[in-house]
Formats: sequence, structure tokens, C-alpha cells
Amino acid sequence: LLGKSTLIITLHEVWNEYWYDYLGMAGFFGMITEKATVNLTDKIISVSVKTKRDLKEIKTSERSIVISNGIDFEYIMEIKASQERSDIIFAGRLVKEKNVDFLIEAVSIIKERIPDIKCFIVGDGPERRKLEKLTEKLGIQENVIFKGFVEDHNDLISYMKSSKVFVLPSEREGFGIVVLEANACGLPVITVNHKMNAASDLIINNKNGFVASFSSDDIAEKTVDLIYKKEKIEENCIKMAKMYDWNSIVDSLERYYMSIADSF
Repeated sequence: LLGKSTLIITLHEVWNEYWYDYLGMAGFFGMITEKATVNLTDKIISVSVKTKRDLKEIKTSERSIVISNGIDFEYIMEIKASQERSDIIFAGRLVKEKNVDFLIEAVSIIKERIPDIKCFIVGDGPERRKLEKLTEKLGIQENVIFKGFVEDHNDLISYMKSSKVFVLPSEREGFGIVVLEANACGLPVITVNHKMNAASDLIINNKNGFVASFSSDDIAEKTVDLIYKKEKIEENCIKMAKMYDWNSIVDSLERYYMSIADSF
């Protein structure tokens, strides 16, 4: 304010009342800080339609522009598929909000139709042991392979390219870059319909994946559908992902910054 400089804020998520779920009563301070921050300026970039929509709940003069996050499309194109094959793949931190148990239950359902179904779970976290026990309980230890945390991002992309469907049953995603990465690998994506899940905005049903209802049965049904039609929509997935290449995103950011500079 004293230096008369221009402040532009890029918002990746708006939590509002979710602060209470995350911090309990201390979430009050998160809400106050978040609201105070977004009211420092009218020049706000939201990375998703969901974030822009949520911003309206805490900022009366909401005039943000949506400029998405992006991916390094050419880098993904250069990576070769892994020799280890899977039908389904998940990648992310193994925490409660990701709802990987829904995916495991879906695999159990799919196994009745595809006995040798194989699912890779890439990632680690506090829920891992609980999820491993669930596979034991359902008798699908041979179908669900926990790959653990993958340090080299190339390996993750390689695993994606050797799979058929990417499933992200997460209830909370600020954007969902992993969805774009999966699409760039030619994988259709299944995500779920939840008010906190911005990744669902990246999916056009039957074009680059499906937005499933919040149930293992629906995830299973749509996963089987995509396993069989993967080759038919693979090109659509890649085309969709290419629209989010960082080169295009940076051009949009530059134009926005320049439009503000030209207004002075």
C-alpha cells in the first residue's frame, strides 16, 4: 500500500468453512486470514472454475479471472511406457480425503467380471496399512499392488503410460494436475462428484473420462467401461491435455499481467 505497487493473488483453493474440518475451532483464524487476504486486491487469478465459484462466498466484489495450472506436455510425450502393466492406476498421497478405499472396493467388484484385473497404487501415507488390510480382507492382494512413493516423476509417468484407466476418488482437489498428466499419457480418468473436488471440472463425460457418483459400485461400472473403450478415446484424452500445456498457460498469464500494466 505504501509503495503503491500492484498486488496480484493466485488462488489454488478457497477453504472457507472447511478450515473447521481441518483445524477444529482453530479454523476460525484460517477463515479470517483467508478472507482478509483475498480482500487485499481485486486482481485475483483462480486456477479453476471451482475456486472462482468458492471465492464468491468470501469476497463480495469477486472479479477473478480463471487461468488454469498446466503440465509440461512435451516432456510427458517423450517418456516411454513401463514394462510393468496395469489396468487401473492411482497416484497420490494415501490420506483419508483421497478415498482410495473406494477404489479398492471397486477393484473387488470388477474382479467378479475380470478375474485378473490389476491395479497400481502409487504413493504413500498414513492410510497405507489400513488400505493393505482392506485388500487382504477382500482377498485381492494379488490384484492391488502398492508401489509406494516414487521419487522419480519419470517413473510415475511411465507407470501411467502402461496402464488403461486412471482413477482419482478424491473428495478434495484444488485443481488436479495429475488428471491432466494421466490424460496426456492417453489415459481416461475417473474422478468423483464432490463439492470440494475441482478435478471434476477437467472431465467431460465419455470424452476424456467420467465423473462418477460417490460410490464404489459406480466407480467400478465406469472403470470397466473405460477399460474396454480406452483405445477409442485415447486421442481425445491427449488432445484435452495438450490445451493445458504450460506454454499456452504462460501466454495467458503474461497477457493478464500486461493488461494490468497497460492500465496504469
